[in-house]
Amino acid sequence: MTKEIKAYTGIVIYWEDSHEYITLNLDDLGNFPEVNESLVAWKDNRPSSKFNLLSSVKYLEDGEVELTIIHDKRLNPEIGEDDTSWGKFTVTLKSGDTQGKIDWIDQYSPENSGERDWEASEFKLKVPIKKITTNTVRDQSKFRDYLLSQDKHCVITGERTHDTLQAAHIIPSKDGGPEEAFNGILLRADIHLLYDAEKFKIDPNGNIVGIDTENISNDYFKLLDGKSIPKETTQRIRVALARKWSSHQLQ
Repeated sequence: MTKEIKAYTGIVIYWEDSHEYITLNLDDLGNFPEVNESLVAWKDNRPSSKFNLLSSVKYLEDGEVELTIIHDKRLNPEIGEDDTSWGKFTVTLKSGDTQGKIDWIDQYSPENSGERDWEASEFKLKVPIKKITTNTVRDQSKFRDYLLSQDKHCVITGERTHDTLQAAHIIPSKDGGPEEAFNGILLRADIHLLYDAEKFKIDPNGNIVGIDTENISNDYFKLLDGKSIPKETTQRIRVALARKWSSHQLQ
């Protein structure tokens, strides 16, 4: 796979099996962005991996920021379940910090929970350049077929005509959203276009909210207003919805 070298500024977390690089601006903690990915360099010389992350930010007194990051295996289907640890960590940051500790909570092996070291750093990494291939197109086709078998109709309008239904990503492909069941719903083609254009949003409970009344017709407003997606679908995609909603809150 082709790679390019990119320069970053952020923190490095020192794990037993790897170094994890997270891009952060420690000089601007008052305007903290969502952290939705990291790059991991393995100590056993495996190719570096990109991790898709969930994150939340809490602003504390004295200008400190408490950052929580979740490593969820469902967001990272390309990484084997046993290839690394899964869980979450919290780190408290303040302007001028150059090193410190994170508090790691391991989801599956509590005995591995505990503190790990981090350090502020400038780093250069080789980053894979993704290209659309025949396999990618084939995966997208399988993605739609799977959603057709699960949802069977547009989860908002109820439309059942297969030719009008498309597989919609909750977390967009450009942001690392995979073709996996937890990240997809069936939408009628025109509703899919409106969703991708963010003319409406889906909250973590599956409710349609944030309808852009200035830029859609009254007919679409009536179609979307007060709607929610089925509970079983919401449960399937709850992790992806939470991450997408977090990104909306930071915009």
